[in-house]
Amino acid sequence: MRFYTRCLLSKWGFGDGSMLDDLIFDAGIELDEHELLIRVVRSFVLPQIDQHVDVFEIGSIHNPIRADAVDGKKVDNYSDDHGVPPLTPEFVDVPDDVILRLARSMVKPSPQSASADAREK
Repeated sequence: MRFYTRCLLSKWGFGDGSMLDDLIFDAGIELDEHELLIRVVRSFVLPQIDQHVDVFEIGSIHNPIRADAVDGKKVDNYSDDHGVPPLTPEFVDVPDDVILRLARSMVKPSPQSASADAREK
């Protein structure tokens, strides 16, 4: 999966926050897609960016993780200009299997399956 670093600069970035939806749906994984996107960006994308990017998380139907500042300069997430130079590299690739492994590790057992597991022991 290709993560364009410029997506951190926009309210509408990362497919308006939905870029992982099809991947986890097709894999049959049920979890909060925004929570997964945040974890992937923090774990695999931010460490690859050349600039220092301060991010914030926001509960929204849009992009849930956005740059607040780049190298100390405030970002305008609602503007096409953003107020900062382009981030480098332009994108970071994260293999689908890595994302899916992380997604599976985030799935919390349902109360029914947890009680069934307890009964089997």
